[in-house]
Amino acid sequence: MITPATTRRVVYIGYDLEDMQAPHQAMGAIFLAMHGHQVTYLTTGHGPAPAWTVTLATLEYVIFPRTRRRNGLSLMRHLWGLLRAGSVDCLYIQGAQQALLCAWVPRLFPEIEILYHTQDFKPLITPLYSRAERMLARRSTQVICNEINRAKVMELVHGLRVTPAVIRTALPSAWPVPDRDPAQREEILAQLPAELRTDAILLVAGGPYMARRRSKQLVQALAHLDRRYCLVFTGMELDTPRHAACLAAANAESVRDRIVLLPRIGYYELLALYAACEIGVLLYCDTDLANFYQGPGRITEYLRAGLPFVTSDYPGLELLALKYGVGVAARSTDPADIARAIRTLAPRDDADRQARAERLRLLARTTLAYEHDAQVVFGERFALRPEAEQSAHPLWHAFAGRESLESEDG
Repeated sequence: MITPATTRRVVYIGYDLEDMQAPHQAMGAIFLAMHGHQVTYLTTGHGPAPAWTVTLATLEYVIFPRTRRRNGLSLMRHLWGLLRAGSVDCLYIQGAQQALLCAWVPRLFPEIEILYHTQDFKPLITPLYSRAERMLARRSTQVICNEINRAKVMELVHGLRVTPAVIRTALPSAWPVPDRDPAQREEILAQLPAELRTDAILLVAGGPYMARRRSKQLVQALAHLDRRYCLVFTGMELDTPRHAACLAAANAESVRDRIVLLPRIGYYELLALYAACEIGVLLYCDTDLANFYQGPGRITEYLRAGLPFVTSDYPGLELLALKYGVGVAARSTDPADIARAIRTLAPRDDADRQARAERLRLLARTTLAYEHDAQVVFGERFALRPEAEQSAHPLWHAFAGRESLESEDG
């Protein structure tokens, strides 16, 4: 247990942030830096450092460019120097790809405190990554996962002493999310036939047309719904295979005029798009553990935008929907059942939509916010500042001013 007065030196080995991503893979570094700990963020990537990092005086972002050969080796050499100099109190490793770069640390520096955090645990993701993850997780001080069922399977597969702690992949309460903008909604409606615009109920897929997100079944579900229901995909650039596949599915069901295809848009703009719609979609294929036990960032992205969601009837997702009243589960292989779930979530009128949106936003800013779990897990090892200090941090204004590409979190 760390005393409350302690400021710790954390080396965070993470994914490349750029200015072009959702925040979820970096939230551990952001959270600890905002609480006054000295965080050195090491990554391999394209660079440069994201502009918002200048608002965090306690975070140093060090990138080893992918344009150079052996950039992973350069990162490892740099980490070796920091560890040998005794300038690291805690090593925080984010994801199996980074585990491969750090599997040697526990053997050479057995006294160092290691946190290993995965938001996308998959048994046998690849033999090399899985072996590195197993070696590192079994020797880590603490292992963190983003969903309790994944955590339990990880414990059993890797032979861990205890079940990993859980921090949901979620937006923090202070993350800037735009309000519902009638003008933006009108821009979307303008791409639909005039006779559909007045009463349209907009469904948003939260990304592109993808097989693993049951997009074909979702398009087929439109044929079971009346013409008020329309669907929005993003990340749908022209002349791409997914664009062609979506058009083929839509034409086969005679629903092409009820589907809006948008290109990839900024992350802040993506949240604004959600707020302009009525229902989110969160469907997955049952192809592996990661899809069956999902816990994606889109959950709180939808909720912060005021949207309930239709989701697959897998245990974790269905329990979440039922426990908090945030959505309805459906058999994701059955277009008719998906349509049933969508009808259940249709708002009676605008007052009903507004009341529901307020309840969902409050839930996402409290019980389901990132810090709700993070304060418990990190509070065991790190001194944490009062929550009020974090909500006023200039970092949040910097995020609102950036154009970051939409999440590909699952």
